[in-house]
Amino acid sequence: MFSLSNLVFLFFLIASICCTTKIHVTLYYPDNNLSGSQLYIRGNGSNINWDQGTLMKQTAANKWEIDLEISDLANEVEFKALVDDTTWQIGANFGLTVDSTKKTHSFVGYPWFYTTNGKYVYLRKVYSPQLKNTRDVVTYLPPSYYENKFKRYDQVIIACDGQNLFNKSTSFLVPWYIQNTVDELISEGKMEEVVVVGIDNAGEQRTVEYTYDYDPTVKDGGKADVYLDFVEDVVLPLVNSNYRLSAKKYTTLGSSLGGILSCYAGWTRPSVYDKSVCMSSSFWWNSESFNTNILVNKPAPEPLGSFYLDSGDQGDGKDDEEETIRVREHMKKLGYTMDQNLFYYLDKGAYHNEYYWGKRFWIPMTYLFAPSPDLV
Repeated sequence: MFSLSNLVFLFFLIASICCTTKIHVTLYYPDNNLSGSQLYIRGNGSNINWDQGTLMKQTAANKWEIDLEISDLANEVEFKALVDDTTWQIGANFGLTVDSTKKTHSFVGYPWFYTTNGKYVYLRKVYSPQLKNTRDVVTYLPPSYYENKFKRYDQVIIACDGQNLFNKSTSFLVPWYIQNTVDELISEGKMEEVVVVGIDNAGEQRTVEYTYDYDPTVKDGGKADVYLDFVEDVVLPLVNSNYRLSAKKYTTLGSSLGGILSCYAGWTRPSVYDKSVCMSSSFWWNSESFNTNILVNKPAPEPLGSFYLDSGDQGDGKDDEEETIRVREHMKKLGYTMDQNLFYYLDKGAYHNEYYWGKRFWIPMTYLFAPSPDLV
């Protein structure tokens, strides 16, 4: 006759046998960086823990594998790789959200262990046949890029005003120094790795290239679609051929006129852009025509992309604070949901300039690129 304790033990024994999910983990990392060391794994699976690592098996050059087991009662698992069970991988944990209807899953990852700083590199004098001019394109490559040559990058930001993003010698007033912001957030595990492609503006042609219609009060504007054709037909193929990118869609980023351009790009070209970062956007343009014309007469993206809007509240026009709020409220009426696919931030005390855009750049990065477990 079974006692209650025996029945409880038998229940958990059956559950452990019948109700577990197996995850086959494969990690790629260059052998020449290991110099004979080995990869271990720690995490919250049934057969691994966070206190002591489990040796992975090297199954081929640059390839390490292990099978993890987790209970069906746990729908998420997180883990990290270590070199010789002492040096932790940098950045966010690897994570999975498990499909409970499947008994076996696969996960492929590309860890890195020693590099905390990315680098920015230039493609000089890129010619635009659409606009008949040239400009430099500067690209930030994240910390893992040169350490783990097997990794490809599917999060790619296409940014306006590239000369203001990284380098004091090329910037107007002060640069954003976004490499410092992104390096820190990535290393602390607060955002995914991203590639940032900064496209220099064309000087005196900036206003006409960054606006979608003509503003009679400015007596300029209207070549945004030509500019976006240049980005799509020239810049994207160029950076994809030069760097290890695998993005299916891109994020567009800009401030001021670049902010309204980013919103316009995300709204009108959803097959190219699924995220838009629109900082201190010049929504005043042409009597607020983005709000009264574009959002009214151009269909909403399908599916709805993600938009980040912000402003300060100081200086001439209070940095378009009220205009930005009107756009936000209009987008909510068109089906957007706050803190899901529509994000808003008011930078109290901020003016319309590069210093404040760089200072708060971390906010859209953590909103739009927060690490999340992959569904497998």
